[in-house]
Amino acid sequence: MKLIILNGSPAAGKSTVAKKLHEAMPMSLLADVDLWRTLVSGWKENRTESLALAYKYTVGAVGAYLKTGHDVIVDKAILSDDSVIDALVESGKANFADVYEFILIAKQDIIEKRAEARGFHENGLLTREKVTELWHTAQNLIPKRSNAIVIDTSEIEADAVFQKIKEMVGL
Repeated sequence: MKLIILNGSPAAGKSTVAKKLHEAMPMSLLADVDLWRTLVSGWKENRTESLALAYKYTVGAVGAYLKTGHDVIVDKAILSDDSVIDALVESGKANFADVYEFILIAKQDIIEKRAEARGFHENGLLTREKVTELWHTAQNLIPKRSNAIVIDTSEIEADAVFQKIKEMVGL
């Protein structure tokens, strides 16, 4: 049983890799923090509180699913609060899962170009400024997460990142 946590800045390839891992791991749970956040009514008007609730739901759902003996992939940036990542790691260990924590990064200009290519939506969560802020936050996360495996996606495609992670976790 595996718990794979994908962290990092926007446009680093987390969601693409998470979906590919999910397809490669039968009966796995793909825990998408942003998706669960949108299930909270009024989440746009209450962005900070809805994110905190999504994190709590993620930790609870991950623990519950691991208890069933199945693999879990956590997708999305959990950058600002080490306690959430720590809780996920502890849940994995408590449920006897092999825990893999990855931080996907890329050079700032590449992240900004990738995010720009996706487009920014009016009233969306991701703005040009937020992308830059989250890039810096991800960079600051790296020295704090000594057990995380950092993968620079600046020069490699998502499929190659997926293959690399797949090998590292023994799939």
